[in-house]
Amino acid sequence: MQWADEALCAGLETNEFFDNYEESQDCARKTDALCLGCPVIRQCFNYGVSTESWGVWGGVYLVDGKIDNPRNSHKTEQTWTRLSKVLKR
Repeated sequence: MQWADEALCAGLETNEFFDNYEESQDCARKTDALCLGCPVIRQCFNYGVSTESWGVWGGVYLVDGKIDNPRNSHKTEQTWTRLSKVLKR
């Protein structure tokens, strides 16, 4: 996971990507914006999927490595379009 050292979230409080994200749409939007600007967004997302993780990975909230629609419901169509462009495998 050498890519993790290059992540914009390196060193941030991890609750921003788990509990706080679930509880606050404001936190979720700020986290989404951070991820969309991250140079390793694709690696992060792929890691979350391949390890069947939960929480925010590559700007998308996952549960068991799958996209959790209810926890991503705040995302706009524009956000999903941006994510789909950067997350293409």
